[in-house]
Amino acid sequence: MDEKILELLQKMDTSINDIQGEIKWINTRLDGMESDIKDLKTGQVEIKDDLKEIKDDILKLDIKTEDTKRSIKLMQLDINKIETITNYNLNDIATLKAIK
Repeated sequence: MDEKILELLQKMDTSINDIQGEIKWINTRLDGMESDIKDLKTGQVEIKDDLKEIKDDILKLDIKTEDTKRSIKLMQLDINKIETITNYNLNDIATLKAIK
């Protein structure tokens, strides 16, 4: 009877040792995963910051694009005025030549 109890205790001890080994292995994996999760969170924060900067840059570019469009429109109006004035001047020159 004592031998059976001793044998059962030895089996239980072996099982407990196996379980403790598995727990250590699981804890090691969890420690590695925690480190990976921290790295991912840090990367996510960096990506969010970069994305915010990109959005700000796009907004600035949109404003500059609108300013450029306005400037081009004003230049077009100025060119139209110059063309009109040039036509008047050509007509005046032709009239002056005809009078001579």
